[in-house]
Amino acid sequence: MDKDPDPEQFTAPSHYVRWAEISEFSRVLPAAAAMFEEEVGYSPFVDGAQSYRKRVEQLVREKRTAVLTDDTTGQVLFKADIGSISSGVCQIQGVWVDPAHRGRGLAAPCMAAVVAMAREYVPVVSLYVNSYNAPALATYRRVGFQQSGTFATVLL
Repeated sequence: MDKDPDPEQFTAPSHYVRWAEISEFSRVLPAAAAMFEEEVGYSPFVDGAQSYRKRVEQLVREKRTAVLTDDTTGQVLFKADIGSISSGVCQIQGVWVDPAHRGRGLAAPCMAAVVAMAREYVPVVSLYVNSYNAPALATYRRVGFQQSGTFATVLL
């Protein structure tokens, strides 16, 4: 999906989403792993745990992991990464909302904030979403993304 350039008609960004700090790595890592396991069906710690930890840490260090955290506990409630960046486009990946907070209206304003933050890097923001993930599709449409193609992922 690609982001529509007219933000006026879509969900306003949350002012509480920010880049994760490296001091929060121990809280970001479990959120990232939970997202991975939900998406792929197995834990990233089963095989390649060290590489996975390094990649998550790299994204945090490079200010490419956006989070919304609980003010009291510091728990990560929402996270998303800017995975790939080229000269004019980036791809958001690793979008996750804590299951205990789903259905409460967090996702769309958080995603709108991530898009605004990503545009600090590049003018075009994209992402992939599974066709069966109706809540995510609805969220991304509320933020202004439009489908521009269809892809299939094959895991071997």
